[in-house]
Amino acid sequence: MKIFAILVFLCFATETLAQDFEEGQAWSYQTRDHEPDSRLLIYKIDEFPEGTKIFSIVITNVGLKIPTSEVRMQTFIAHIPITETGLKSSVLEEVETFDPYPETSEGYDNWKTAFEKGTGGVFELQIKEIIGVIEATMGNGKIDP
Repeated sequence: MKIFAILVFLCFATETLAQDFEEGQAWSYQTRDHEPDSRLLIYKIDEFPEGTKIFSIVITNVGLKIPTSEVRMQTFIAHIPITETGLKSSVLEEVETFDPYPETSEGYDNWKTAFEKGTGGVFELQIKEIIGVIEATMGNGKIDP
């Protein structure tokens, strides 16, 4: 019975790992407990000469606590650059598609300029961990680009 359960798990895991990510996809992902309806949207995929793919994603329906802000709670993260490894370790299933954004965001533009200069980073963590890092950083009143 254990072998059957492992084979079933591997079939589903392989299906997700074999998925080709595309701009315009919305995915469910392994969320934090209080954000079960949160989704990630892939709005830009950059392929760099050395073969690196970086996915720029938007997070919706998130409960980002910001004690240093008047807003106190943010439900949307406009830009997270993430590796394919980080994305694959987080997604569960594609839930819908949307028309890819015709324009990029200021956050994306700033990140890409910094990345090309060698000063912009990319996350490789699971998305729920990235959200925790962002929340902790914003809670300290320090937002590093």
